[in-house]
Amino acid sequence: VTSWEASQELASSVGHSSIAVNSDNLARIAFYETSSTSLAYGRNLTGAAWDYVNVDNEADVGQECSLALATAAGVERPRICYLDADASKLKLAWNTGLQWCNNHYVGPVAAAPAYPSLALDPSTLLPRVSFYDSANGLMYSSLVAPADPVLTVSDQTTGSLFYTNTQAVDIKIEHWPIWGRNEDGEAN
Repeated sequence: VTSWEASQELASSVGHSSIAVNSDNLARIAFYETSSTSLAYGRNLTGAAWDYVNVDNEADVGQECSLALATAAGVERPRICYLDADASKLKLAWNTGLQWCNNHYVGPVAAAPAYPSLALDPSTLLPRVSFYDSANGLMYSSLVAPADPVLTVSDQTTGSLFYTNTQAVDIKIEHWPIWGRNEDGEAN
């Protein structure tokens, strides 16, 4: 890289942010809006034109966000993993094309999760999240069933791992500690 394009100020009260670029080479940005303590999403429409939407404004949400774009049959559907600071849990929001669904938690985990990184399975577009958990170290969660906007998931060993406060759907989640602490609390 020999040079960078000039920067644009997109918003003035921003904390954490995450960027993805779609197939038309247009930027998409998820960000924590500090003045309203909420999660927002911005789309670069063409050149300097941007469109913004508030994704989640329930309490203090949106810090440490991670954005991924799901594109199928030419339709773009953003997915955002982020911290709900009041609940000390990670949330996952996605756009259905009609609305943002933002009441989905990745967890619970033994301690406050932090630093999520979201990726989508290339064949199913289902979310995969790595994050740090102070009790367990580096963790990985993977949704391994159809991504319905309203779902409840439980795991045989760790309890409910991905849930919402609406109706249940029978799906499965895999959730593993990768690096961190063993059963006795000692570092691996």
